[in-house]
Amino acid sequence: MTGFGSASRTLRIPGSAVGVKAGFSVSVEARSVNNRFLKISLRNPSCLSSREHEIEALIRESVSRGSVSVSIRLVLPERPMRIRLNESAVAEYKKILKKLTKQSDLDGKPTLELIAGLSGVFEVEELEAVLSDELTGVVFDTIGKALGRLGRMRAREGAALKRDFASRRTRIAGLVKKIKARAPAVAKAYMARREDRIRKLLDGLGVELDEKDLLRELAIFAERSDITEELTRLESHLLEYGHVLSSDGDLGRRLEFVIQEMMREANTIGSKSADVTVSRLTVDLKVELDRLKEQVQNVE
Repeated sequence: MTGFGSASRTLRIPGSAVGVKAGFSVSVEARSVNNRFLKISLRNPSCLSSREHEIEALIRESVSRGSVSVSIRLVLPERPMRIRLNESAVAEYKKILKKLTKQSDLDGKPTLELIAGLSGVFEVEELEAVLSDELTGVVFDTIGKALGRLGRMRAREGAALKRDFASRRTRIAGLVKKIKARAPAVAKAYMARREDRIRKLLDGLGVELDEKDLLRELAIFAERSDITEELTRLESHLLEYGHVLSSDGDLGRRLEFVIQEMMREANTIGSKSADVTVSRLTVDLKVELDRLKEQVQNVE
C-alpha cells in the first residue's frame, strides 16, 4: 500500500556531545509504494551506519509488505576538525627552496610564514560526528513518529480497500448464486442433447443399444460436466473470504490464498460447462477475481 510520513526535531545543545556548539536537528521521511514483498531502502548519514540493522528492524515492525524508503537527515553545525602537519611536504618544500636560493644567487632563508602558506603543508580532516546515546534516542524516536504517520496513512487506504473487497465479495457471491441456479437446467439440457445425439448416431448405424447401457454412458458424460462440487467449494471459499475480512492481523496473504483457490474453481467450471449463460457468468466471475488478485497482492 502507498503512504507517506515525516517527522523532525531540533535541539539546542550547550555542550559538545556531538562535536557541535550551535545545535542538532533530525528530519525523517518515510514513503511506501505497492509491492508483494517487503523491500526496504534506507538513506542515512554515515554516523548511523552501525545502527542500520536496528533501523531496519524498526521498519519491519511497522510494515510487512511494500517498497519502503526511509530517508534520515541530520544537521550537525560546526563539525569537529583535525589539522595535521604534513612533515614530508615541509621537508620537500625546504629542499626545493634551498636549491632555488643557490641557483638564483638570492639571499635569505625561507620563513615560517612562507612555508605555512604553501599548499599541502597542513591537512584538514573533518571528523565524523559520534552521536551520544541521548541523541541516538532522539533519532530513533523521530523515525518511530514518521513510521507511525506512514502507518496511519496506509491504514486509511487499507480501510478503503477492505470496503472494496467486501463489495466485490457481494458481487462474486451473486454470480455464484446465478450459476448455481442455472446448473440443474444445464445438466438436464446437456443430458437431453447427448441422448438425442447418441440415438440418432445409433439409428444411422442400425445399431441397437440397451437402455441401461445408454443411461450408463449418459451418466458418465453428465458426471464430467457436473459443476456441483466446484460450486460447493466456491461457496466455502466465499465464507472463508468473509471470515478473513472480518478478522485482524495479516489479511493480505490469507486473502491471496483464498482468491487463488476461488480462481481454480472458476477455471474448472468454465472448462466443464458448455452452456452459454454459465460461460458468460463464469467470465464475469473470473474478471472480478482477477481484479481482486491484483489488489490483494499489495495488502498487508
